[in-house]
Amino acid sequence: MKKTLLAMFAIVAMITLASCDKVGVTDPVESQSADRFENVNYMLPTTSTEVGDIYEATETNAMGLYCPVDDMKMTGASDDRKGGRPDDKGMKPGRPGKGPEFFNLGRVLKALQLTDEQKTQVEGFMQAHKLCVEENRLLLRNAQMDIIKAANTQRLAIIADLKAGTITREEAMAQLKALNEATRTAIQNDPTIQAALAAIKACEETFITAIKGILTPEQLTKFETYLAKRKV
Repeated sequence: MKKTLLAMFAIVAMITLASCDKVGVTDPVESQSADRFENVNYMLPTTSTEVGDIYEATETNAMGLYCPVDDMKMTGASDDRKGGRPDDKGMKPGRPGKGPEFFNLGRVLKALQLTDEQKTQVEGFMQAHKLCVEENRLLLRNAQMDIIKAANTQRLAIIADLKAGTITREEAMAQLKALNEATRTAIQNDPTIQAALAAIKACEETFITAIKGILTPEQLTKFETYLAKRKV
C-alpha cells in the first residue's frame, strides 16, 4: 500500500514539474526578442516636446528651462507637474498642465511583425539615430540656457531696482512679465535653436527612411498608415 502511494506521489510530482516547464516560465531569448522595442529610445517626441518651455522668472525664483521627459531619459526623474525648484542645471522635467507627447514607434514596429534580421537592422538604425539626436539636442539645450542666463541677469537688475526703491512692486512685476514673454520669443526665433531642431528632424527622417528601406510592401503600407496618424 505504501509503495503504491509513493508511486502515485512520484507520478503527480513529475506531471507538476512538466507543467511548470510549459506554464509560467518564459524563454529568456523569446522575452528579449519581444521586448527589444519597448524602451524610451523608440518614443519619438513631437517638436513642442523637444523644445520644452521656460518656467517663469519671479521676484523670488530665477528663470529656468522645463525639460521634456525624453530629455531626462524618462527614467529616475519625477514628472513634476506642480512646479517647484529646478535641478542644478536650471532644468526640471515636465511643465504644469502640459504633458509631453510622443509617437510610440516601438509599438508600431512590433505590429509590423518584423523578422529577426529586420529587427537587428532596426536596432542598428536606432543606435545611429540616437547619437545623431543627442549631438544636436546638446546644441539645442546650450542655446536655450544661454538665453535664459541672459534673462536671469536682467531679472537680477529688476530685483535690485525694486530693493533700491527706484521702481514699485507693480512696475517690477510688469517688467518680469515682459522679460518672460521676451525670453519665450527669443527662444522661438533663435537661429541656433532653429538649426538644432531642423537637424534633429533630419536625424529622424533618416531613421524612418532607413526603416522603410527594409520593409516588405505589406509592412511598408501598414507603416505608412501608422505614420500618417502621428502628431508632429
